[in-house]
Amino acid sequence: MDLPSSIIPDKRPSVWIYQVFNLNSLIIISFIALIVLFEIKFDFTEKMTGDFLKWNNHKRQKLGRMWNVERQSVTAMGQLNELIVEKEEKRKRIETLENFSELFEFLKTDRLIRLTKEQFVKIYSSLPSTIANKIIDPYNLINYFHRSDWIKTFVFQKQTGIEIVMVDGQFGVLKSILISEKDGNYLENFGKTIPTSLENLEELSSRIYDVSEFMDAIYKMRQSARDKIIYDPFNFLHWGNRLKRVGISEISEDNLVKIGFEIHTLNKKEVVIVYVDDFLISNLIQHLSGEELVSADGFLQDDLTDYL
Repeated sequence: MDLPSSIIPDKRPSVWIYQVFNLNSLIIISFIALIVLFEIKFDFTEKMTGDFLKWNNHKRQKLGRMWNVERQSVTAMGQLNELIVEKEEKRKRIETLENFSELFEFLKTDRLIRLTKEQFVKIYSSLPSTIANKIIDPYNLINYFHRSDWIKTFVFQKQTGIEIVMVDGQFGVLKSILISEKDGNYLENFGKTIPTSLENLEELSSRIYDVSEFMDAIYKMRQSARDKIIYDPFNFLHWGNRLKRVGISEISEDNLVKIGFEIHTLNKKEVVIVYVDDFLISNLIQHLSGEELVSADGFLQDDLTDYL
């Protein structure tokens, strides 16, 4: 039985070539070839994929070793920046230290402080000789300052007290000074300002004098004695009329007596603490009481204060 010619495929080569390379097929093949060439030339598919991933990156779950490394790097960088900022702030705070009270307050949070020799001398000079001699003889300090390669000073907070170490440029120890806890207490409180009145300080409340009485008694004493009580006259000039009263302790410890100067500022009262040799205080109290300071030989007792 013969089938119609329309059903039987025509296997002639010319027909097959026509079916493969007809217009539609050529258009599709050309389009595909163009896309391939365009991709090879411009990598647009790769770029589009990358742009898509970048645009959608914040929504993707961060997994894998690379993400962990990046996260650790960011954390470490943040901690490093915090350390740098903290170190710089510490350096600025140290530069503003004026006395041992501020220095010891700083040691409560930082157990080690590094000072230049100029900074240490400035802090040392804030003390009167009676207290400063408990640290180091001033002439020895002058010798170290001018005749050695003293570069820096380290101040340590220890269980037994405060240690001050003077070092050279190679961190060799030139001198080590150990300040006992008791002496450290004097240094910490000397020049310290307490926001209160004299009545609220039990040790100073029993002997309170008006500033005019105090200054009258001071003027009756020898110049050398006055200099040891009013250790820094510029403080008194700075306080001016704000200095109202003076409290003097009845207790002597290590030959030192505590004095409190009460300062009034607007509605606030403050007391500045200093320590004075107890022999000078005895003479001062006698002047405040109106007693004559005459020895058994008939000489004024306050002449002896020149030899303290």
